[in-house]
Amino acid sequence: MDITKQPDKTEEPASQLEEQSDSQTDSQSEEKDFYYKHLHLKGLGGWLIIVHISMWLFLLNACVNVVFVTLPKILQFSKYTDPASSMYDVKWSFLIPLQFIGNLLIVLTLLILLFKFVSRSSTFPKWFISFNIGLTAFYILDFAINLFFPMNDENLFIYISAVMRQGLLCLLWIGYMLRSKRVKVTFRW
Repeated sequence: MDITKQPDKTEEPASQLEEQSDSQTDSQSEEKDFYYKHLHLKGLGGWLIIVHISMWLFLLNACVNVVFVTLPKILQFSKYTDPASSMYDVKWSFLIPLQFIGNLLIVLTLLILLFKFVSRSSTFPKWFISFNIGLTAFYILDFAINLFFPMNDENLFIYISAVMRQGLLCLLWIGYMLRSKRVKVTFRW
């Protein structure tokens, strides 16, 4: 057997390390190339303006809901949970605190999201996607619990349209956050 024809085993790991480092630098250079190629998209413009406006409108809606819908129910909680009351239903003792806590969490999360958005935090897209999924789940849970209450057709339609609207918005915004070049450049996502 000829010694010169045998492969050198000491060179093999070194060449593998070079290939790995080359692939890492290639991916880093591709990321930089993408960033510099789309640098004109950096900033809170385009569809991100709609995201910003929608978060402010949703925050306003959630605050109004807390102050004018759930807070009065909390303040008159005994009226809803007292068996002698005409408005009594055993489910109110669970549903009213759930709606109040859920709406407060929505308000707090929106404030955090708005701060992350304006400061262009790299975690904003992940938070925004998680918020939309959680909000859709909250709407579905609230709707499912309300199905146990007597409800007329108009209220049923309002709940169904709210759940469907939130589901469509969730799909729209998640798709935008995942595919948008402006989001990737602005938030380094």
